[in-house]
Amino acid sequence: AYYNQNGNTIVSESVIPIRSKNTGQKLPETTNLGISAARLGNPQGHACFMIPPEHPLVERKQQLLKASTQADGLLTINNLTKQLQLRSEKAVAASFYQPITENDVEENQKIINKDTIIDRLNLDRRGLKSIPTTVEDHINLKLLNLQHNLIQQIDHLSTLKRLIFIDLYDNELTEIANLESAKFLRVLMLGKNRIKQIQNLDRLSKLDVLDLHCNQINQIENLNHLTELRVLNLAGNCISYVSNIGGLCSLQELNLRKNQVTKVDEVNLLPKLQRLFIDHNQIASFSHASAILKCNELVELALEDNPMIQTSKYRSGFLMEERRTSAIMARKAEEKQQERHKAALMKEKRRLALVNAQKEWEMKMRLESGHNDDSFHDGYDGESEGYNSDVCNNSQGLKSLDTPGYTADSYLIDIANNSLHLFGTGALEGTEQLQLPSTVHTISFKYISFDDIIDHLGRLKNRFLGLKEMRFSNNNLRHLTQLNALSILDSLDHLIIESEGNSIVSLQLWKYYALFRLSNLQLQMINDEE
Repeated sequence: AYYNQNGNTIVSESVIPIRSKNTGQKLPETTNLGISAARLGNPQGHACFMIPPEHPLVERKQQLLKASTQADGLLTINNLTKQLQLRSEKAVAASFYQPITENDVEENQKIINKDTIIDRLNLDRRGLKSIPTTVEDHINLKLLNLQHNLIQQIDHLSTLKRLIFIDLYDNELTEIANLESAKFLRVLMLGKNRIKQIQNLDRLSKLDVLDLHCNQINQIENLNHLTELRVLNLAGNCISYVSNIGGLCSLQELNLRKNQVTKVDEVNLLPKLQRLFIDHNQIASFSHASAILKCNELVELALEDNPMIQTSKYRSGFLMEERRTSAIMARKAEEKQQERHKAALMKEKRRLALVNAQKEWEMKMRLESGHNDDSFHDGYDGESEGYNSDVCNNSQGLKSLDTPGYTADSYLIDIANNSLHLFGTGALEGTEQLQLPSTVHTISFKYISFDDIIDHLGRLKNRFLGLKEMRFSNNNLRHLTQLNALSILDSLDHLIIESEGNSIVSLQLWKYYALFRLSNLQLQMINDEE
């Protein structure tokens, strides 16, 4: 610590282990510390000296006088440890009076930093009104203790990019600021200050512990980005409403003791919350704290000294509310299970409809071609090609499967992202029974004969005015003249005819024919080619 001749603290200490920076070995006791003994104890000039931190100030002054009488004019580890009764392997503190000249400042910096890498600094109870500028020189600092001072502003930390722990408990801070460079900070202790607002924590995404107890905060805010925060202490503030904490997905402990809380919300959105301390507040009824009962991981809860527990029915009422909430949660879980079961049934029904549509198509092609073998099987595995089976469980489309007069087992209608996918001949009739969005811009046909599609082209054109793309697969397109039917459409940007089940694609000039015969459509692409 820094003392003037009256014993008043000026600035604080820097720790210097008496070891070699290069080798880490303990220095010989004859090592010159580079401090002039002739300047020690001189109240008129600049003094620089070593002192043991455990001795009272009076004893320090006496020992310094002894140290300043050395004949060689320079202090060494040997004579310093002898006169101050300090073991040479123990760290000592370098102290200074206020520097008089720039040379003195440079000399002091050399003495502090020359052979020292400091990763922790304790400036506890130094009477500091600000953080010393010399702290910035210790760029390797990881732990900084500044508690029990008079510091009014956080500054001089911009170079300390390795900080993981800062303790500014019991100071006179009025705001949180100038911590942007400490992006790896894990623990921030700001209890017992005068802070009124939670702010400027945007860059501190690695925070694990945040202590803001005994301040003047009246609102929880600007915390939802702290996804790694495990402990949040806001006890002893002026908070009346618990909210804006839904993003704290790692939070395990929340302390809101001795506030003015009247209502608790969003604690049920904290999936890992285990300890909640909300005693000594103003919660008047169970309904204002019902979110607490939805915290499934909670193992410790403090609610005493709230108006709602002053009734003799507090415990029974709380347990009754807990049972009611548990029943609601159980009912919701059952409903979710039923929804999952229904979705699984629909997915299976969809799969079977696709399989049946494929089998019917293959049977039809065998009959038309006069073959009775399985040569038409295309290796279809029961899932539609290129479509997400989950997305296609549209409520309207699935309703068509149960529409009277249609074979729901052998066709499927999918609608997703303004694209209509029809599987099986029955899907053509099924579309006319459904209320489909008029914004459909793409229609694909699979396992449907092109000759059956022709009869529906006019109705599809009038129904979907923004139609831009058609896709055909397994439609028995064999002759160029079949394409003439598409001229009934007003416009079409993209035409896709897949080779599977459409032998027309093997004809060398089919694309040129389509461009010539369907010139009114102003086609831009055919089979993904301009």
